[in-house]
Amino acid sequence: MNIRLQNRVVFCGDSSVGKTSILQRIKGVQFEEHVRQTKIASYYAYHYQNESPEDGEDDFDINFWDVGGDPKLRQLAQVYFQNIEIAVVVFDLTDRPSYDSLRDWVKMLKKESPSASFFLVANKNDKSQEKVVSDSELSRHRLKLFQVSAKTGEGIDDLVKSIGEECIKICHEKKIQHQQEIQRQNGSEPENKEEDENSNNCCTIM
Repeated sequence: MNIRLQNRVVFCGDSSVGKTSILQRIKGVQFEEHVRQTKIASYYAYHYQNESPEDGEDDFDINFWDVGGDPKLRQLAQVYFQNIEIAVVVFDLTDRPSYDSLRDWVKMLKKESPSASFFLVANKNDKSQEKVVSDSELSRHRLKLFQVSAKTGEGIDDLVKSIGEECIKICHEKKIQHQQEIQRQNGSEPENKEEDENSNNCCTIM
């Protein structure tokens, strides 16, 4: 049996931090200064091109969800936090409240998807003179942090690459867990272990 992940990646954070602009950048859409605010959630399909096929994975699709940050609609938005592989929490380096609310976002996400991987994304890195979050504060976070600019494209490629690599890592871990479960059930090694290990890539959509 082949393990297949949905590769569900949720972008969340306060309103107006630039989640939609980042995702549009990922999709190759040119930056726009004024973007319609996401109310509840929007979906973006993205085809990830694996630059390291030696890891056993071909190119695959990632399902990005852009979840709105309106506090009044947060209860509805939490539905999109369930059964996700990766959570990307975005804040605005020029907006202190969006940084201060990171803890609340992470708490909500962990409640719905405790095993999800987490990335922090600090947007608007191009506005160096307007930053209200110091580098020393950013360095205290244990979660993987990316400083990006949706406007200039800075850091976007590194973010996408890390998300893709994390999808592959999670997929491999799921495959190992599945093989171990088969061994426990059978009390021995699976007869088709070699075939299973060389099966098609596991990062496609279910």
